[in-house]
Amino acid sequence: MRAAIYCRVSSEEQAQHGFSLAAQERDCRIHVEKISPGAIVEVYTDGGVSGETLHRPQMQRMREDVDGGRIDFVVTLDPDRLSRTLTDLLLVTDEMDCKCPMHLHFVNMEWQRTPEGRLFLSLRGAVAEFEKAKIRQRMLHGRRQKVRSGGIGVVPHWIYGYRYNSGTGSMEVEEQEAAVVCRLYEDYCNTGAGTCILASRLQAEGAPPTRGPRGSSGRWHQATVLRILSNPAYAGRLRQFAKSEDALYVPIPPIVSPQLWERAQRIRESNSKHSPGRGVGAAAAPLLSALLWCGKCGRRLHTSRSKRPYGIGVYAYYYCPARRNVGHGITLAGTCDLEPAGMRKLDEAVWARVSLRLSKPDAWWEACIEEYLHSRQSGQELERIAKRLEEVRRARKRVLGLVTRGELEEDEAADALGQTKQELGELAECHRVLVAKRADGRRMAGRIQELRARLDTPSPAERRMVLRELVDRIDVLPAEQRKERLRLHYRLPLPVEDAPMPAPDHI
Repeated sequence: MRAAIYCRVSSEEQAQHGFSLAAQERDCRIHVEKISPGAIVEVYTDGGVSGETLHRPQMQRMREDVDGGRIDFVVTLDPDRLSRTLTDLLLVTDEMDCKCPMHLHFVNMEWQRTPEGRLFLSLRGAVAEFEKAKIRQRMLHGRRQKVRSGGIGVVPHWIYGYRYNSGTGSMEVEEQEAAVVCRLYEDYCNTGAGTCILASRLQAEGAPPTRGPRGSSGRWHQATVLRILSNPAYAGRLRQFAKSEDALYVPIPPIVSPQLWERAQRIRESNSKHSPGRGVGAAAAPLLSALLWCGKCGRRLHTSRSKRPYGIGVYAYYYCPARRNVGHGITLAGTCDLEPAGMRKLDEAVWARVSLRLSKPDAWWEACIEEYLHSRQSGQELERIAKRLEEVRRARKRVLGLVTRGELEEDEAADALGQTKQELGELAECHRVLVAKRADGRRMAGRIQELRARLDTPSPAERRMVLRELVDRIDVLPAEQRKERLRLHYRLPLPVEDAPMPAPDHI
Protein backbone atom coordinates (compact mmCIF):
# COMPACT_ATOMS: atom_id res chain seq x y z
CA MET A 1 0.00 0.00 0.00
CA ARG A 2 1.11 3.52 -0.71
CA ALA A 3 0.21 6.23 1.78
CA ALA A 4 0.60 10.00 1.51
CA ILE A 5 1.12 12.18 4.58
CA TYR A 6 0.46 15.88 4.15
CA CYS A 7 1.88 18.37 6.70
CA ARG A 8 1.57 22.14 6.58
CA VAL A 9 2.34 24.97 8.94
CA SER A 10 2.46 28.73 8.60
CA SER A 11 4.50 31.10 10.73
CA GLU A 12 1.26 32.56 12.13
CA GLU A 13 0.03 29.17 13.36
CA GLN A 14 3.41 28.30 14.87
CA ALA A 15 3.22 31.53 16.86
CA GLN A 16 -0.42 31.05 17.89
CA HIS A 17 -0.69 27.28 18.49
CA GLY A 18 2.83 25.87 18.56
CA PHE A 19 2.35 23.48 15.64
CA SER A 20 5.46 21.80 14.26
CA LEU A 21 6.00 19.80 11.09
CA ALA A 22 7.85 17.03 12.96
CA ALA A 23 4.97 16.54 15.42
CA GLN A 24 2.43 16.41 12.57
CA GLU A 25 4.47 13.82 10.67
CA ARG A 26 4.94 11.67 13.78
CA ASP A 27 1.18 11.59 14.56
CA CYS A 28 0.34 10.87 10.93
CA ARG A 29 2.82 7.97 10.72
CA ILE A 30 1.23 6.40 13.81
CA HIS A 31 -2.17 6.70 12.16
CA VAL A 32 -0.85 5.14 8.93
CA GLU A 33 0.40 2.10 10.89
CA LYS A 34 -3.09 1.67 12.36
CA ILE A 35 -4.70 1.72 8.92
CA SER A 36 -2.14 -0.32 6.95
CA PRO A 37 0.95 -1.66 8.76
CA GLY A 38 4.06 -1.61 6.58
CA ALA A 39 2.65 0.79 4.02
CA ILE A 40 5.08 2.79 1.86
CA VAL A 41 4.84 6.41 3.06
CA GLU A 42 5.45 9.51 0.98
CA VAL A 43 5.56 12.78 2.97
CA TYR A 44 4.45 16.07 1.43
CA THR A 45 5.43 19.11 3.50
CA ASP A 46 4.59 22.78 2.95
CA GLY A 47 6.41 24.79 5.60
CA GLY A 48 5.60 28.44 6.22
CA VAL A 49 2.80 28.52 3.62
CA SER A 50 -0.66 29.94 4.22
CA GLY A 51 -3.65 27.63 4.00
CA GLU A 52 -5.75 30.24 2.20
CA THR A 53 -4.67 29.08 -1.24
CA LEU A 54 -4.19 25.72 -2.95
CA HIS A 55 -1.18 26.99 -4.92
CA ARG A 56 1.36 25.28 -2.66
CA PRO A 57 4.23 23.26 -4.17
CA GLN A 58 3.77 20.05 -2.18
CA MET A 59 -0.02 20.24 -2.26
CA GLN A 60 0.10 20.46 -6.05
CA ARG A 61 2.53 17.52 -6.23
CA MET A 62 0.33 15.38 -3.96
CA ARG A 63 -2.78 16.15 -6.03
CA GLU A 64 -0.92 15.14 -9.20
CA ASP A 65 0.18 11.84 -7.57
CA VAL A 66 -3.39 11.16 -6.41
CA ASP A 67 -4.73 11.94 -9.86
CA GLY A 68 -2.14 9.61 -11.42
CA GLY A 69 -3.16 6.69 -9.17
CA ARG A 70 0.17 6.55 -7.30
CA ILE A 71 -1.44 7.00 -3.86
CA ASP A 72 -3.86 4.60 -2.13
CA PHE A 73 -4.86 6.80 0.80
CA VAL A 74 -4.03 10.19 2.32
CA VAL A 75 -3.51 11.03 5.99
CA THR A 76 -3.30 14.52 7.48
CA LEU A 77 -3.58 15.86 11.01
CA ASP A 78 -6.68 17.99 10.66
CA PRO A 79 -8.93 19.37 7.88
CA ASP A 80 -7.43 22.84 8.25
CA ARG A 81 -4.03 21.39 7.21
CA LEU A 82 -5.48 20.86 3.74
CA SER A 83 -7.05 24.30 3.52
CA ARG A 84 -8.39 27.11 5.68
CA THR A 85 -10.88 28.15 3.01
CA LEU A 86 -14.14 26.22 3.12
CA THR A 87 -14.61 26.06 -0.67
CA ASP A 88 -11.08 24.74 -1.27
CA LEU A 89 -11.39 22.26 1.62
CA LEU A 90 -14.55 20.70 0.19
CA LEU A 91 -12.96 20.56 -3.26
CA VAL A 92 -9.75 18.81 -2.09
CA THR A 93 -11.64 16.47 0.26
CA ASP A 94 -13.98 15.32 -2.49
CA GLU A 95 -11.10 14.97 -4.96
CA MET A 96 -8.94 12.77 -2.69
CA ASP A 97 -11.81 10.79 -1.21
CA CYS A 98 -13.04 9.81 -4.67
CA LYS A 99 -9.68 9.10 -6.38
CA CYS A 100 -7.95 7.20 -3.54
CA PRO A 101 -9.02 3.54 -3.14
CA MET A 102 -8.79 3.79 0.66
CA HIS A 103 -10.00 7.39 0.83
CA LEU A 104 -8.88 10.30 3.00
CA HIS A 105 -8.16 10.09 6.76
CA PHE A 106 -7.77 12.71 9.52
CA VAL A 107 -5.85 12.03 12.75
CA ASN A 108 -7.93 14.35 14.96
CA MET A 109 -11.30 13.68 13.37
CA GLU A 110 -13.36 10.64 12.43
CA TRP A 111 -14.23 11.22 8.78
CA GLN A 112 -17.54 9.56 7.89
CA ARG A 113 -18.64 9.52 4.28
CA THR A 114 -22.27 10.30 5.07
CA PRO A 115 -24.41 13.44 4.78
CA GLU A 116 -23.90 14.00 8.51
CA GLY A 117 -20.12 13.55 8.15
CA ARG A 118 -19.97 16.03 5.28
CA LEU A 119 -22.00 18.51 7.34
CA PHE A 120 -19.60 18.16 10.26
CA LEU A 121 -16.63 18.59 7.91
CA SER A 122 -18.21 21.76 6.52
CA LEU A 123 -18.65 23.09 10.05
CA ARG A 124 -15.00 22.35 10.85
CA GLY A 125 -13.93 24.08 7.64
CA ALA A 126 -16.08 27.14 8.40
CA VAL A 127 -14.59 27.36 11.91
CA ALA A 128 -11.06 27.07 10.49
CA GLU A 129 -11.78 29.84 7.99
CA PHE A 130 -13.21 32.02 10.75
CA GLU A 131 -10.21 31.33 12.98
CA LYS A 132 -7.84 32.27 10.15
CA ALA A 133 -9.65 35.57 9.67
CA LYS A 134 -9.50 36.31 13.40
CA ILE A 135 -5.78 35.49 13.55
CA ARG A 136 -5.13 37.85 10.64
CA GLN A 137 -7.25 40.56 12.25
CA ARG A 138 -5.40 40.27 15.57
CA MET A 139 -1.98 40.26 13.92
CA LEU A 140 -2.89 43.23 11.71
CA HIS A 141 -4.13 45.12 14.77
CA GLY A 142 -0.90 44.33 16.61
CA ARG A 143 1.21 45.44 13.68
CA ARG A 144 -0.71 48.68 13.37
CA GLN A 145 -0.24 49.38 17.06
CA LYS A 146 3.48 48.75 16.65
CA VAL A 147 3.62 51.16 13.70
CA ARG A 148 1.75 53.83 15.65
CA SER A 149 4.35 53.41 18.40
CA GLY A 150 7.14 54.10 15.89
CA GLY A 151 8.15 50.48 15.20
CA ILE A 152 8.25 48.55 11.93
CA GLY A 153 5.16 46.34 11.70
CA VAL A 154 5.73 44.95 8.19
CA VAL A 155 9.36 44.19 7.34
CA PRO A 156 10.05 44.97 3.65
CA HIS A 157 11.57 42.23 1.50
CA TRP A 158 14.31 44.60 0.37
CA ILE A 159 14.89 48.31 -0.16
CA TYR A 160 18.00 49.31 -2.05
CA GLY A 161 20.20 51.42 0.20
CA TYR A 162 18.81 49.91 3.42
CA ARG A 163 19.18 46.72 5.41
CA TYR A 164 16.83 45.50 8.12
CA ASN A 165 18.49 44.78 11.47
CA SER A 166 16.43 42.05 13.15
CA GLY A 167 18.26 42.59 16.44
CA THR A 168 17.19 46.22 16.86
CA GLY A 169 14.09 46.01 14.66
CA SER A 170 15.17 49.01 12.59
CA MET A 171 16.30 49.92 9.08
CA GLU A 172 20.00 50.74 8.67
CA VAL A 173 21.60 52.64 5.79
CA GLU A 174 24.00 50.82 3.47
CA GLU A 175 26.53 53.56 2.75
CA GLN A 176 27.76 52.28 -0.63
CA GLU A 177 24.24 51.81 -1.99
CA ALA A 178 23.03 55.07 -0.40
CA ALA A 179 25.67 56.97 -2.39
CA VAL A 180 24.23 55.47 -5.60
CA VAL A 181 20.70 56.54 -4.56
CA CYS A 182 21.84 60.12 -3.87
CA ARG A 183 23.58 60.37 -7.25
CA LEU A 184 20.51 58.87 -8.94
CA TYR A 185 18.19 61.51 -7.49
CA GLU A 186 20.59 64.34 -8.30
CA ASP A 187 21.01 63.22 -11.92
CA TYR A 188 17.27 62.73 -12.37
CA CYS A 189 16.38 66.17 -11.01
CA ASN A 190 19.28 68.23 -12.42
CA THR A 191 20.20 66.74 -15.80
CA GLY A 192 16.78 65.82 -17.21
CA ALA A 193 17.92 62.24 -17.92
CA GLY A 194 15.18 59.60 -18.09
CA THR A 195 14.95 56.36 -16.18
CA CYS A 196 16.21 54.30 -19.15
CA ILE A 197 19.32 56.44 -19.51
CA LEU A 198 19.96 56.37 -15.77
CA ALA A 199 19.65 52.57 -15.65
CA SER A 200 22.09 52.17 -18.56
CA ARG A 201 24.49 54.62 -16.93
CA LEU A 202 24.48 52.75 -13.61
CA GLN A 203 24.98 49.44 -15.42
CA ALA A 204 27.92 50.83 -17.38
CA GLU A 205 29.51 52.32 -14.25
CA GLY A 206 29.24 49.01 -12.43
CA ALA A 207 27.19 50.41 -9.56
CA PRO A 208 26.32 47.91 -6.80
CA PRO A 209 23.31 45.96 -8.14
CA THR A 210 19.98 45.73 -6.41
CA ARG A 211 19.19 42.94 -3.98
CA GLY A 212 15.95 41.04 -4.30
CA PRO A 213 14.21 38.26 -2.36
CA ARG A 214 16.24 35.77 -4.44
CA GLY A 215 19.54 37.63 -4.16
CA SER A 216 21.36 40.02 -6.45
CA SER A 217 20.03 40.35 -9.98
CA GLY A 218 23.31 41.79 -11.26
CA ARG A 219 21.63 44.25 -13.65
CA TRP A 220 19.97 47.64 -13.52
CA HIS A 221 16.58 48.01 -15.19
CA GLN A 222 14.32 50.96 -15.85
CA ALA A 223 11.67 49.56 -13.49
CA THR A 224 14.24 49.35 -10.68
CA VAL A 225 15.23 52.99 -11.14
CA LEU A 226 11.57 54.02 -11.20
CA ARG A 227 10.87 52.15 -7.94
CA ILE A 228 13.79 53.90 -6.26
CA LEU A 229 12.67 57.32 -7.49
CA SER A 230 9.09 56.80 -6.24
CA ASN A 231 9.72 55.18 -2.84
CA PRO A 232 9.11 57.61 0.08
CA ALA A 233 11.45 55.53 2.26
CA TYR A 234 14.42 57.44 0.81
CA ALA A 235 12.94 60.64 2.27
CA GLY A 236 12.71 58.97 5.69
CA ARG A 237 9.13 57.60 5.52
CA LEU A 238 8.81 53.80 5.29
CA ARG A 239 5.36 52.92 3.97
CA GLN A 240 3.43 50.24 5.87
CA PHE A 241 0.25 48.43 4.76
CA ALA A 242 0.56 49.87 1.25
CA LYS A 243 -2.37 47.84 -0.10
CA SER A 244 -4.83 49.11 2.50
CA GLU A 245 -6.71 52.39 2.26
CA ASP A 246 -5.16 53.87 5.41
CA ALA A 247 -1.45 53.32 4.82
CA LEU A 248 0.85 54.32 7.67
CA TYR A 249 4.44 55.55 7.63
CA VAL A 250 7.34 54.82 9.98
CA PRO A 251 10.27 57.26 10.31
CA ILE A 252 13.62 55.78 9.23
CA PRO A 253 17.01 57.39 8.48
CA PRO A 254 16.61 59.40 5.23
CA ILE A 255 19.05 59.10 2.33
CA VAL A 256 17.86 62.17 0.38
CA SER A 257 16.20 65.35 1.62
CA PRO A 258 12.37 65.57 1.56
CA GLN A 259 12.65 68.56 -0.78
CA LEU A 260 14.71 66.59 -3.32
CA TRP A 261 12.27 63.67 -3.12
CA GLU A 262 9.25 65.95 -3.66
CA ARG A 263 10.98 67.51 -6.63
CA ALA A 264 11.63 64.09 -8.16
CA GLN A 265 7.93 63.25 -7.77
CA ARG A 266 6.89 66.40 -9.63
CA ILE A 267 9.26 65.58 -12.49
CA ARG A 268 8.10 61.96 -12.57
CA GLU A 269 4.44 62.99 -12.63
CA SER A 270 5.07 65.46 -15.41
CA ASN A 271 6.98 62.89 -17.47
CA SER A 272 4.32 60.22 -17.02
CA LYS A 273 1.53 62.44 -18.30
CA HIS A 274 2.98 62.97 -21.72
CA SER A 275 6.02 61.48 -23.42
CA PRO A 276 8.33 64.21 -24.76
CA GLY A 277 8.86 62.35 -28.03
CA ARG A 278 5.25 61.52 -28.80
CA GLY A 279 3.86 62.87 -32.06
CA VAL A 280 6.99 64.26 -33.72
CA GLY A 281 9.68 61.73 -32.86
CA ALA A 282 12.28 61.68 -30.11
CA ALA A 283 14.87 63.49 -32.24
CA ALA A 284 12.66 66.61 -32.41
CA ALA A 285 10.97 66.35 -29.03
CA PRO A 286 8.60 69.32 -28.50
CA LEU A 287 9.84 71.83 -25.99
CA LEU A 288 6.44 72.45 -24.39
CA SER A 289 5.10 68.90 -24.23
CA ALA A 290 3.00 68.23 -21.10
CA LEU A 291 2.89 72.00 -20.36
CA LEU A 292 0.29 73.31 -22.87
CA TRP A 293 -3.44 73.29 -22.08
CA CYS A 294 -6.43 74.52 -24.03
CA GLY A 295 -7.77 77.68 -22.43
CA LYS A 296 -11.26 77.04 -23.79
CA CYS A 297 -12.09 73.38 -23.06
CA GLY A 298 -9.36 72.57 -20.53
CA ARG A 299 -7.80 69.64 -22.42
CA ARG A 300 -4.08 69.02 -22.72
CA LEU A 301 -2.77 70.00 -26.16
CA HIS A 302 -1.32 67.28 -28.38
CA THR A 303 1.47 67.45 -30.93
CA SER A 304 1.34 66.52 -34.58
CA ARG A 305 2.90 67.30 -37.95
CA SER A 306 1.74 67.45 -41.53
CA LYS A 307 3.36 67.96 -44.91
CA ARG A 308 3.39 71.48 -46.26
CA PRO A 309 1.96 72.14 -49.73
CA TYR A 310 4.21 71.70 -52.76
CA GLY A 311 6.62 69.50 -50.80
CA ILE A 312 8.38 72.38 -49.01
CA GLY A 313 8.76 70.58 -45.65
CA VAL A 314 6.87 69.43 -42.60
CA TYR A 315 4.72 71.64 -40.38
CA ALA A 316 4.79 70.69 -36.67
CA TYR A 317 2.08 72.14 -34.42
CA TYR A 318 0.18 71.86 -31.15
CA TYR A 319 -3.56 71.27 -31.32
CA CYS A 320 -6.53 70.60 -29.05
CA PRO A 321 -7.72 66.96 -29.39
CA ALA A 322 -11.35 68.11 -29.27
CA ARG A 323 -10.85 69.91 -32.60
CA ARG A 324 -10.86 66.66 -34.57
CA ASN A 325 -14.60 67.00 -35.27
CA VAL A 326 -14.29 70.55 -36.55
CA GLY A 327 -14.09 71.03 -40.30
CA HIS A 328 -15.45 72.97 -43.26
CA GLY A 329 -16.63 75.77 -40.97
CA ILE A 330 -19.03 73.46 -39.04
CA THR A 331 -18.51 73.10 -35.29
CA LEU A 332 -20.18 70.04 -33.77
CA ALA A 333 -21.59 70.00 -30.24
CA GLY A 334 -19.01 69.37 -27.52
CA THR A 335 -16.00 70.20 -29.70
CA CYS A 336 -13.40 72.94 -29.49
CA ASP A 337 -12.50 75.49 -32.15
CA LEU A 338 -9.10 76.53 -30.78
CA GLU A 339 -6.79 77.15 -33.72
CA PRO A 340 -3.61 75.01 -33.93
CA ALA A 341 -0.40 76.78 -32.97
CA GLY A 342 2.89 76.37 -34.84
CA MET A 343 5.37 74.48 -32.68
CA ARG A 344 8.51 76.39 -33.61
CA LYS A 345 7.04 79.86 -33.10
CA LEU A 346 5.24 78.94 -29.91
CA ASP A 347 8.36 77.30 -28.43
CA GLU A 348 10.42 80.39 -29.23
CA ALA A 349 7.79 82.75 -27.80
CA VAL A 350 7.56 80.90 -24.50
CA TRP A 351 11.32 80.51 -24.18
CA ALA A 352 11.82 84.22 -24.85
CA ARG A 353 9.31 85.03 -22.10
CA VAL A 354 10.95 82.68 -19.59
CA SER A 355 14.41 83.98 -20.52
CA LEU A 356 13.15 87.49 -19.83
CA ARG A 357 12.06 86.39 -16.38
CA LEU A 358 15.39 84.75 -15.67
CA SER A 359 17.27 87.89 -16.72
CA LYS A 360 15.65 89.91 -13.90
CA PRO A 361 18.09 91.27 -11.29
CA ASP A 362 18.91 89.26 -8.17
CA ALA A 363 17.08 91.79 -5.99
CA TRP A 364 13.85 91.19 -7.91
CA TRP A 365 14.11 87.44 -7.41
CA GLU A 366 14.91 87.81 -3.73
CA ALA A 367 11.87 90.05 -3.24
CA CYS A 368 9.58 87.49 -4.96
CA ILE A 369 10.89 84.64 -2.86
CA GLU A 370 10.62 86.58 0.39
CA GLU A 371 7.07 87.60 -0.47
CA TYR A 372 6.12 83.97 -1.02
CA LEU A 373 7.87 82.67 2.09
CA HIS A 374 6.11 85.23 4.27
CA SER A 375 2.77 85.06 2.50
CA ARG A 376 -0.22 85.55 4.76
CA GLN A 377 -1.94 82.29 3.84
CA SER A 378 1.12 80.12 4.45
CA GLY A 379 1.87 81.83 7.77
CA GLN A 380 -1.71 81.55 9.00
CA GLU A 381 -1.87 77.86 8.12
CA LEU A 382 1.35 77.11 9.97
CA GLU A 383 0.08 79.08 12.98
CA ARG A 384 -3.23 77.17 12.96
CA ILE A 385 -1.50 73.79 12.80
CA ALA A 386 0.92 74.71 15.57
CA LYS A 387 -1.98 75.83 17.77
CA ARG A 388 -3.91 72.62 17.16
CA LEU A 389 -0.81 70.52 17.85
CA GLU A 390 -0.47 72.20 21.25
CA GLU A 391 -4.17 71.56 22.03
CA VAL A 392 -3.89 67.85 21.17
CA ARG A 393 -0.73 67.48 23.25
CA ARG A 394 -2.48 69.07 26.25
CA ALA A 395 -5.47 66.74 25.81
CA ARG A 396 -3.12 63.75 25.73
CA LYS A 397 -1.47 64.89 28.97
CA ARG A 398 -4.89 65.24 30.65
CA VAL A 399 -5.84 61.66 29.70
CA LEU A 400 -2.53 60.33 31.01
CA GLY A 401 -3.07 62.27 34.24
CA LEU A 402 -6.52 60.71 34.73
CA VAL A 403 -5.06 57.24 34.24
CA THR A 404 -2.26 57.94 36.70
CA ARG A 405 -4.72 59.12 39.37
CA GLY A 406 -6.94 56.09 38.79
CA GLU A 407 -9.93 58.16 37.61
CA LEU A 408 -9.96 56.50 34.18
CA GLU A 409 -9.58 52.86 33.22
CA GLU A 410 -6.73 51.89 30.91
CA ASP A 411 -9.11 50.29 28.39
CA GLU A 412 -11.12 53.50 28.15
CA ALA A 413 -7.99 55.60 27.85
CA ALA A 414 -6.56 53.41 25.07
CA ASP A 415 -9.13 54.58 22.51
CA ALA A 416 -8.69 58.25 23.45
CA LEU A 417 -4.90 57.98 23.30
CA GLY A 418 -5.08 56.20 19.96
CA GLN A 419 -7.23 58.96 18.46
CA THR A 420 -4.99 61.72 19.77
CA LYS A 421 -1.91 59.93 18.48
CA GLN A 422 -3.47 59.55 15.03
CA GLU A 423 -4.42 63.24 14.96
CA LEU A 424 -0.92 64.18 16.08
CA GLY A 425 0.49 62.20 13.18
CA GLU A 426 -1.85 63.86 10.66
CA LEU A 427 -1.07 67.35 11.95
CA ALA A 428 2.65 66.62 11.94
CA GLU A 429 2.35 65.49 8.30
CA CYS A 430 0.51 68.72 7.33
CA HIS A 431 3.16 70.74 9.14
CA ARG A 432 5.90 68.81 7.30
CA VAL A 433 4.29 69.53 3.91
CA LEU A 434 4.03 73.26 4.62
CA VAL A 435 7.60 73.44 5.88
CA ALA A 436 8.74 71.54 2.78
CA LYS A 437 6.82 74.00 0.61
CA ARG A 438 8.60 76.93 2.23
CA ALA A 439 11.91 75.11 1.95
CA ASP A 440 11.14 74.61 -1.74
CA GLY A 441 11.03 78.37 -2.12
CA ARG A 442 14.41 78.69 -0.45
CA ARG A 443 15.78 75.95 -2.71
CA MET A 444 14.41 77.86 -5.70
CA ALA A 445 16.53 80.83 -4.71
CA GLY A 446 19.62 78.67 -4.96
CA ARG A 447 18.52 77.25 -8.30
CA ILE A 448 18.02 80.67 -9.92
CA GLN A 449 21.72 81.22 -10.48
CA GLU A 450 22.12 77.75 -11.99
CA LEU A 451 19.23 78.34 -14.40
CA ARG A 452 20.46 81.78 -15.40
CA ALA A 453 23.88 80.33 -16.17
CA ARG A 454 22.27 78.12 -18.83
CA LEU A 455 20.79 81.04 -20.80
CA ASP A 456 23.83 81.63 -23.01
CA THR A 457 23.84 78.51 -25.18
CA PRO A 458 21.30 76.05 -23.78
CA SER A 459 20.72 72.73 -25.50
CA PRO A 460 17.13 71.55 -26.19
CA ALA A 461 17.35 69.14 -23.23
CA GLU A 462 18.52 71.98 -20.96
CA ARG A 463 15.67 74.19 -22.17
CA ARG A 464 13.15 71.49 -21.35
CA MET A 465 14.70 71.03 -17.91
CA VAL A 466 14.59 74.79 -17.20
CA LEU A 467 10.96 75.08 -18.32
CA ARG A 468 9.83 72.15 -16.18
CA GLU A 469 11.65 73.68 -13.24
CA LEU A 470 9.97 77.08 -13.54
CA VAL A 471 6.66 76.58 -15.38
CA ASP A 472 3.72 74.59 -14.04
CA ARG A 473 1.37 74.95 -17.04
CA ILE A 474 0.68 77.21 -20.01
CA ASP A 475 -2.89 78.00 -21.12
CA VAL A 476 -3.40 78.76 -24.83
CA LEU A 477 -6.40 81.10 -24.82
CA PRO A 478 -8.78 81.52 -27.78
CA ALA A 479 -9.15 84.78 -29.71
CA GLU A 480 -10.61 87.45 -27.44
CA GLN A 481 -11.43 90.82 -29.09
CA ARG A 482 -8.12 91.23 -30.94
CA LYS A 483 -5.75 88.27 -30.75
CA GLU A 484 -4.98 85.03 -28.95
CA ARG A 485 -2.89 85.10 -25.79
CA LEU A 486 -0.72 82.81 -23.70
CA ARG A 487 -1.07 82.54 -19.93
CA LEU A 488 1.99 81.20 -18.11
CA HIS A 489 1.46 79.66 -14.65
CA TYR A 490 4.85 79.62 -12.94
CA ARG A 491 5.85 77.46 -10.06
CA LEU A 492 6.49 79.17 -6.77
CA PRO A 493 7.20 81.96 -6.20
CA LEU A 494 6.39 83.58 -9.58
CA PRO A 495 2.92 84.99 -10.35
CA VAL A 496 0.76 84.18 -13.39
CA GLU A 497 1.82 86.11 -16.51
CA ASP A 498 0.05 86.89 -19.79
CA ALA A 499 2.13 86.88 -22.98
CA PRO A 500 1.25 87.70 -26.61
CA MET A 501 0.55 84.80 -28.93
CA PRO A 502 2.84 84.57 -32.01
CA ALA A 503 1.29 85.03 -35.40
CA PRO A 504 -0.12 81.71 -36.72
CA ASP A 505 1.58 79.89 -39.58
CA HIS A 506 -0.27 78.57 -42.59
CA ILE A 507 -1.12 74.87 -42.18
